[in-house]
Amino acid sequence: MSEDDFISKGNEAFKDGKITPISSSEDEEEKLLKKISDHTSNLSLPKSKTSHDDAWNKIQKDIHQNTFQVERNPNVFEKLLSSKTITRIAAVIGVFVGLYALWFFTNDIERVTARDGMMEYTFPDGSKAMLKKGSSIEFLKTGFDGQIYLDGHAQFDVHDDGDDDHNFEVKTNRSIVFANDGSKFDLRDDQHIFQLTNLGESSISYIEEHSVAKKSLSLKSGEILESFDAQFSNPVQRDLSHTKWVDGNFAYYEAPILMVIDDIEKHFGVIIEHKLHALDLFFTGKFENNGIENALMEVCSQSSLEYILNEEKIILQQKK
Repeated sequence: MSEDDFISKGNEAFKDGKITPISSSEDEEEKLLKKISDHTSNLSLPKSKTSHDDAWNKIQKDIHQNTFQVERNPNVFEKLLSSKTITRIAAVIGVFVGLYALWFFTNDIERVTARDGMMEYTFPDGSKAMLKKGSSIEFLKTGFDGQIYLDGHAQFDVHDDGDDDHNFEVKTNRSIVFANDGSKFDLRDDQHIFQLTNLGESSISYIEEHSVAKKSLSLKSGEILESFDAQFSNPVQRDLSHTKWVDGNFAYYEAPILMVIDDIEKHFGVIIEHKLHALDLFFTGKFENNGIENALMEVCSQSSLEYILNEEKIILQQKK
């Protein structure tokens, strides 16, 4: 019997809200109607503000929107396959997966952030990292495997444990750096620049994350790899004074002025107000950790800028 036939038969059986006798039948649908009829005959309808016609129309609408089945005893497999049961099972599984993920990220992922200034951190394998203020690293706390994610600027000194199989990988948004025992390198990847400098005696390898080939390349001792966009240029050899920031000495070579301002703000813990948006302003120069005014004077001496100290504010603007 189709759903429409079943509804029509029900309409006839309960015409005008009255119970019409239903003859005995072996038909399963008619058995169900008989069961409904017997049950409703023992019910007393309470008074309602809803009219008889509106109530009956609502019942028919509900019947049309749902699929009714004859009551029977499903086996265990059928119960598991029912939509409600599957939904419940999925919910339970989701809860367990969610709890495990919460446990994993709470207990197994270590996140270290240099909030108050430059910070030195020692990894479980004895390797060390010097983090610039505002930079952070993440890695597996349990079962440290030498794989680290860096956001910002850090200098790494890889511990030499005498094991040739020792792996040390540092991943950023634009690269993966592979280093051997005893390697030392300076790595910066932020909104301003990507810069990788090999400070060790042996070569280190790297992969460009945005490269289609994903080919492993080599960076020799003393070489610098830098880029101001997603594409890397060839490594170069030049002064390594830009890596002396760990000693409080800052040096830049044709660096965007916005990058220098950002470094000054982080290092000295200040906010510099400015309206500089031009990307053609670059700075080549040095300043030491001996006061913010000296740093600002150096920046302004190499550009057409001037600074104003207004109570607790520092304003940087074009010279008038």
